[in-house]
Amino acid sequence: MEKIILIGFACSGKSYLGRRWAEEQGCPFVDTDTLIEEHFGGQSSCSELWKRFGQARFREVEREVIFSLEAKEAVIATGGYVGTDRALMEHLRKDGQAIYLESSFEVVYERICKRGVPAYAREGDSFQILKELFLQRAPLYSRHSDLVL
Repeated sequence: MEKIILIGFACSGKSYLGRRWAEEQGCPFVDTDTLIEEHFGGQSSCSELWKRFGQARFREVEREVIFSLEAKEAVIATGGYVGTDRALMEHLRKDGQAIYLESSFEVVYERICKRGVPAYAREGDSFQILKELFLQRAPLYSRHSDLVL
């Protein structure tokens, strides 16, 4: 099995499906959000880290985490931004296949509300902020994927 990279919007099922797929395949599961949280000591969520350290520092650590991944056979769930970044995706896809987990905005928004609106969408109308981000990112996910589910 080659490396499988799951991309898509927040709450599209990357971590949920990734864990199950890795178990089924008998290979490691890697969640880049968890690696980011561990980088900062493991006591805070990505949303809290974003709020505390800001977008620039968060993205810097996210890039470090992605470029340090060494697993050749693994299922990797990425944060929602990763699938939009050409350099990160080129790095991940060198020895793997990217799968875009496509969802409707209504489905992911409902899941986001249950989990808690991320820090980057809390200033202003979170529905509108997330909807615009969703619409901006969807074509990039498609462009950087090998398969859409």
